[in-house]
Amino acid sequence: MLFCSVLRMKEYDIITIGSGSAMNIVSAMMQSNPSLRVAVIDKDEPGGICLTRGCIPSKILLYPAELVRTMERATA
Repeated sequence: MLFCSVLRMKEYDIITIGSGSAMNIVSAMMQSNPSLRVAVIDKDEPGGICLTRGCIPSKILLYPAELVRTMERATA
């Protein structure tokens, strides 16, 4: 089985693990050299943890929560 995998191996110029912030660097490299062969290995949704369910989604919830608190204080 391993032998078959080796026969199908492809060559890449860049291999990145995860599609989060590393993609900023890869994107800049691809702009300067569009012929680069890039592989992205990611077990989750594209964008990385921060984009899909980490800091950015939680920041979206912070403003409405603060607004509710402000309104509650104003009526008290």
